Amino acid sequence: MITTAEALDEFVTRALECDAVGVDTEFFWERTFAPILGLIQVSLGPDDCYLIDPLALKDLTRFGDLLADKGTVKILHDAQQDLAILQRSCGQEPRNIFDTRLAAGFAGLASTLSLTNLLNELLGVDLEKGEQRSNWLARPLRDSQCVYASADVAHLHQAREILLERIGDNAAWLNEELATLDTPGLYAVETPEAYFKRMRKGRSIPARARAILRECVLWRETEAAHRDRPRSHVLSDDILVAIARAEPKESADLRVVKGFSERAVHRYGRHLLGLVESAVATDPATWPVPDPQAKDYDLLQERTKLALAAIKPRAEEVRVDSALMGARAAIQKVILMGESADPADHRILAGWRAEFLTPAIRELLVGQPAMALAGAGRRRSRMRK
Repeated sequence: MITTAEALDEFVTRALECDAVGVDTEFFWERTFAPILGLIQVSLGPDDCYLIDPLALKDLTRFGDLLADKGTVKILHDAQQDLAILQRSCGQEPRNIFDTRLAAGFAGLASTLSLTNLLNELLGVDLEKGEQRSNWLARPLRDSQCVYASADVAHLHQAREILLERIGDNAAWLNEELATLDTPGLYAVETPEAYFKRMRKGRSIPARARAILRECVLWRETEAAHRDRPRSHVLSDDILVAIARAEPKESADLRVVKGFSERAVHRYGRHLLGLVESAVATDPATWPVPDPQAKDYDLLQERTKLALAAIKPRAEEVRVDSALMGARAAIQKVILMGESADPADHRILAGWRAEFLTPAIRELLVGQPAMALAGAGRRRSRMRK
C-alpha cells in the first residue's frame, strides 16, 4: 500500500523502467456528479502488485508521469472510464494504452467480455466478486478489499501476452484502434454541449424541440456540476425531453409533464420557462438538426438486417468481433445517410473498418437506394404494435 509522496516517487521510478504495467481503479459514484477515485491498483508483474491510496496522497502528479509516459505500456480492461478518472486526478493525458477488452475483439473473442470472463477464458482464473459493491472511500480498507483490488491487475500482463499471440494478422487494426485512446482531450471533463450531442434520447424530435432540449441540457449539466449531484438528482434526460416536446409556457404546463414534481416546479420552473422562451426565439438556422428518420421503416429494417448478416461472416473470416463495427443504431444512421455519409462522422466508414468492408457490404450501407429511405425530421410512416 502506497500512502506517502516518497513511496509513490520511488514506485513510479521503478514502474517507468518496465515495458508494461497493469492498471485499474476503484471509485465511488453514487451521490456526486463525477466519480471519486478511491484506489489505484498497479502491477509490475503477476506477483508484483501495488495499491496507491489517493485519499492519503492527495497529490497524484507523480503517478501522472507514469500515465503519460510514451515508453511504458499501460494495460487496462475497458480503459476509457478508468483513464478519464485518472486524468482528472493526475492532470496528465494518458499515453500508450493497451485495452484488453478491445484486444479480445481482434483475437476471435467478444469485445464485450468483462475482465472476469476474459481471464477465465484465457487463463482459467476465477476472480472473486465479493467486494464489487464496496465503499472504496472508507478507511481502513479490509484485507478482502485489498485482495480483490490486487487481483484485478495481477493477471493483466499474462492476458496481454496471450491476446497478442492470438491477434496475429489483426495487429495493425488493433494498433489503430488502440491509438484512438491516445487522442488528446479524450479524457477531459465533458462539456455540457458534448453531453447534449451524445445524448441518445431526443435525437429524433423536431428541430424546434431539440433547440429547447439543448438549452435545458446545458443548464442541467451546469447545475448538476455546481451542486455536485448526479444529473438525475436535478432532472433526468426523460423529463428534459418531455419538457422540450411540451414547450411549456407557464407553470401549469410544467405540472403535467410526466415525472416533473411540484418541488421541481417551485425550484426550477421559472428558470426552465425562461430557457424555453429564449430557445424558440433563436434563429431556426441554429437549431440542432434531428437525426434522419426512415420514410419506409420496414425497408430500413430489411437493409439493416442484410447489412448485419453480411458483416457477421466477414467478421468470422478475419476473427474480429462484429460488435466493433458499430451498434445497430450507428449502422442504421449510415444507411439513412447513404452516399452522403461522411467517414469523419461515421467510424464504420473510416480507418481499419473501411478496410474490413467488402464492396458488397459497403453497397448495403451507403449504396442506392439508401438515399430514398431518409427523410430528415420525419417519423416512421406507421406505428408498429
